[in-house]
Amino acid sequence: MHTFAYKLKLQPLVWGVGALTPETLAGRLTTDASIRTLTEHAWGHVAEIALERDSHHEALNELLVAAQELGYSFGEAEITKVADRALEMALGGGITGAGAVGSSSQNGEAAFLAGMAGWALGLLIGAGMEKVEVLYEVQWTNAGWHLISVRRTGRAVGPVLDAP
Repeated sequence: MHTFAYKLKLQPLVWGVGALTPETLAGRLTTDASIRTLTEHAWGHVAEIALERDSHHEALNELLVAAQELGYSFGEAEITKVADRALEMALGGGITGAGAVGSSSQNGEAAFLAGMAGWALGLLIGAGMEKVEVLYEVQWTNAGWHLISVRRTGRAVGPVLDAP
């Protein structure tokens, strides 16, 4: 299963804006949006929000309006795809276990049992893993959103926007 997350570098539009909390931000978003993280920095906040829309531009516009209603704005963002590794690991473990035992013993029942054990082990290992793939770095320009295609893959790593 894949989820698209939008990591936004939020900065106040004016001095003296209200406190930004996950609750206040969620109050400006539709119910299908999910705030994954919201961290505060000296210059503002970094928010990671999962949102499914027909296009990335539509999602970015919706997020910008919500931020501006709270007195914040953003000109930089990252779009990431987060994959759940549990199913991927379970299938890989099951196929590996069945293939290894089945080919060495030539016993169908042993191959089936090894496959089930590999599936269970893969499911347990994969349940705690997330694979994050950064698809785009986003910048606001006078012509609208500019999506720069990048390919960085890793385990739930902090992206460039987290740097001070």
